[in-house]
Amino acid sequence: MIGLEKLAASLENCRCGRKHWFTVKRIEISEGVTRRMGKILSECGFPKKILLVCDRNTLGASEGVVESLAGENFDVGMTVFEDLKLSDMASAEAVGRDVERTESRAILSVGTGSLNDICRWNAAKLRIPFAILATAPSMDGFASGVAPITVNGFKRTFPAVPPDVIAADTEVLRKSPAELKAAGLGDLLGKYTAYADWVVASALTGEYFCENVAALTLGAVERAAELARAGDFDSKEYAAALMEALVISGLAMQLCGCSRPASGAEHHLAHFWEMQYELRNLPGIYHGKKVGAAAGIVADMYRGLSRLKSVKEKRRALDTETLSGVYGRLWPEVLRENEPDPLDAVPGGAVEKNWGMIRKVLGAVPSGEEIRALLRRAGGAATAEECGIPEELVTQAKKYARYVRRRITVMRLTDMLDTEDNRG
Repeated sequence: MIGLEKLAASLENCRCGRKHWFTVKRIEISEGVTRRMGKILSECGFPKKILLVCDRNTLGASEGVVESLAGENFDVGMTVFEDLKLSDMASAEAVGRDVERTESRAILSVGTGSLNDICRWNAAKLRIPFAILATAPSMDGFASGVAPITVNGFKRTFPAVPPDVIAADTEVLRKSPAELKAAGLGDLLGKYTAYADWVVASALTGEYFCENVAALTLGAVERAAELARAGDFDSKEYAAALMEALVISGLAMQLCGCSRPASGAEHHLAHFWEMQYELRNLPGIYHGKKVGAAAGIVADMYRGLSRLKSVKEKRRALDTETLSGVYGRLWPEVLRENEPDPLDAVPGGAVEKNWGMIRKVLGAVPSGEEIRALLRRAGGAATAEECGIPEELVTQAKKYARYVRRRITVMRLTDMLDTEDNRG
């Protein structure tokens, strides 16, 4: 179990100069949590009128949670989706209406990902407490304070609140589908390239960076990756370590007040695919599954760049004509993410001057083959092709995904380099 007091103490007087804090009050990852959920929420002072939000799959995986709440005299309202895979505004607003209908004063999200996001958005909007009972270690957003919600096909990130309580039953986690556990591992493996992006951006622009929080994140990722290398994917120990690493990744974002510890170019590829799937009306793919495939692609690119002994800068204007065609009706939203161009913050000559340092950081990223091998061992899809993503979208993502967010990544920096890919 994650010791919050010990974590807080370890970050006191941090060398980064910022005061780190988080709002999560309790994290419980252990066997039998489902049967204790009512008691846990009571001990944390949750109001007795509560809305339980789930879908049929997550409710089935959490047998006994309703009885646990009733045993602690909770008055439980229910919002049960059929199979919620996309956090869209229609679903979020449906939860809000059910809170009002049932006069609930708190929300319990039973599940992961999209269910959590629409609940945290409502908790922030309605200013009520919010808890998560996770049913699979499938993504790193459990402790997040923002909610990515799709509006008219564009994934927007809304201010929200982290949960007061994060709970997970290791037996439920252990039994969760291999595809979901592999998605969680994929989301974690993306932290390697995100770390490289954060270090490089900070060195070039002075952007805030915290070595301690970055180390906390990478340490958690390494522990989960080590268990994955051992191959005991059906054990409670692996499920618990994976869940803890995912929760720590989310806490790291709280501690820094940004998503830098957990998200870089690999997430931009995942977001690009999500947007293109929406444009083409294709069924969605688990977030972590996409991130894992993207992490392998970005790692290959970064390791390739690390072999260049020197580079020359050649800045280019944004090709708005091409980009507007690629992004279609979503282009106005994407354009706003590029005005002003984030590369304007990079001083002229800075990349050439710091290339030795950049090479070292990129060379430390695990190879794409290492990432793919771990995903395959975990029983997950290791490539975009194995995820079912069309080859055309893979090619486009390598060129155009860097523009989905106003953020400097090494992939975005290639826009200002005179490389073979940028000629002609």
